[in-house]
Amino acid sequence: MTMASLFAERVKMLTFQKLRTKVRQFGLESRQNLTAFVAPQHRTLHEDDAAIVEALHQEGVYVTSIERLFQNENDPFTESIKRAADDLAIDTDLAAPCYLQRMAASVDMLPDYLIANHSKVFCLGLSRRLLDLVENYLGLSAAYHGVALRRSLIDGKESGPRLWHLDGEDFRLVRVVIYLNDVMAGGGPFEYIPRSYGLTYKHLKGLDALITESEMLKIVPENVFRQVYGKAGTVILCDTANTFHHEKLQTSQARSVAMYGFSSRVPKDKALAERHFPSGVLRESLMPLLSFSQIPYVFAWR
Repeated sequence: MTMASLFAERVKMLTFQKLRTKVRQFGLESRQNLTAFVAPQHRTLHEDDAAIVEALHQEGVYVTSIERLFQNENDPFTESIKRAADDLAIDTDLAAPCYLQRMAASVDMLPDYLIANHSKVFCLGLSRRLLDLVENYLGLSAAYHGVALRRSLIDGKESGPRLWHLDGEDFRLVRVVIYLNDVMAGGGPFEYIPRSYGLTYKHLKGLDALITESEMLKIVPENVFRQVYGKAGTVILCDTANTFHHEKLQTSQARSVAMYGFSSRVPKDKALAERHFPSGVLRESLMPLLSFSQIPYVFAWR
């Protein structure tokens, strides 16, 4: 077989695999939409939460505070969150402590250390009100991916989550970001393009899935961008699968966040969804923390 015919066979195989993936994803998305339409997960919402669900559909983002969102929870932002913030507040000139791992643009707390020392932060993602809100938005039973505790440093690197992108775990997602320190100008705020602007990857032909600031500015006027500034305890809810977003580069102040993830229980990319937090590996440590009703959110979909 000649090199040309080998190349042609390779192209044909890749084209078939790509088509098969698209057909599978189309079928999965259709089933999700049909389930959400025929038998939606409509739980009783808190009086303020209908506005949050509507904002996620229309603009993709809703901003509130931890006191308002978790007002019925015990110890929502006092000792548990503050202790987590202290553990992340490292000196950027020193080596990261052993319980932190360096990532592309941040240092993240190791999951086993997080569960052993900050289990309440993990369990905050299983708040009944938050789960009800997520399921009303998705129209489906929710999967709780877990939580990442992350500190982004002043390193000048436009990489990782600092690049503009959509998240690919599922067709609809809810990401919840809690600021653990005040985030002002130069502090790397969460920045997004409202869903109402109508931007999709079809408008970004020729660009990678991860897009630099300068590349995005060639397509979207800067006055369309929205930055979320706020004090420690600011909460951002976003459908990150349908809302272009990124973490703006830190220039004068590091930023610490707790970041929670939710999808349907049959996500488009299960491996990517599981990567958010290794709950399967930590099952023995997690089980004593969970009520019977919480277990399916953490494990049933894995």
